[in-house]
Amino acid sequence: MATTSHPLVLPDPKTAPAWRPRLLYVLGAAGMAGGAFGPWLAGKLSGDATGITLGGDGWLLVIAAVLAVLPLLVRAERGGAGIWALLMAAAGGLVLLVHNQQAQMDGFRNGWGLYVAAGGCAVLAFAGIQWLRASSRLEQ
Repeated sequence: MATTSHPLVLPDPKTAPAWRPRLLYVLGAAGMAGGAFGPWLAGKLSGDATGITLGGDGWLLVIAAVLAVLPLLVRAERGGAGIWALLMAAAGGLVLLVHNQQAQMDGFRNGWGLYVAAGGCAVLAFAGIQWLRASSRLEQ
């Protein structure tokens, strides 16, 4: 008699396919790039101070977002893709942190674009951590 597995039995984590967060990579990068085009300063005097127009630092976020998805385009499967995502998220986060500090020193509030970009950095960092976890599971 053939044995069948019960549907509630969880698969063995060492033999189950690793979940690669490709969609999270794209969502994180899209959030970073989209936030760069949104307002980074809020208030009556700030006008349309987007990340792109504030000294061009928004372009640094767009470049980091494009570079972040490169491992997906070359079909990278190793842990280096996760480290790359973490580095790009950290680079974008550093740009946002600097602008947050400048806005506070100048008496402005942060606009929604800065928050969207920060959320994109967080999602990209989470994707990088998940990629590293999946890669370390495969290499064992």
